[in-house]
Amino acid sequence: MKLIALLAALLVGWAAGARIARPVTREAGDRPPVRAAEMRRQLPDMRIGLNQAPAAELMLLPGIGPRLAEAIVADRAAGGPYRRLEDLTRVKWIGPVVVERIAPYVVVEAAGERADGPPDDPGH
Repeated sequence: MKLIALLAALLVGWAAGARIARPVTREAGDRPPVRAAEMRRQLPDMRIGLNQAPAAELMLLPGIGPRLAEAIVADRAAGGPYRRLEDLTRVKWIGPVVVERIAPYVVVEAAGERADGPPDDPGH
């Protein structure tokens, strides 16, 4: 439920043209912080499930853009669910540094389990 609220806030802010404050001074060549990364710092208790999240949710992770998010979804579809976080290194351009960076924000849930709540009940 928190994830839905986060995504709704992102969409409302985007539609309203809201901008998250960025540092005034930057070194030449530094990339400005990503809005999704700032949102992740504001909501550190949320976790994104690697085996269930669509590309839009994966893009909330620090350093994960649209192409990498789509690559994760495609790898998951082709290679099956991730059993541990380190399995993400199957994806081209993801190495130990990226895995370490996103580790606090993700969970590798078992099949049929949701990251933000109890396991799904197929009877409901």
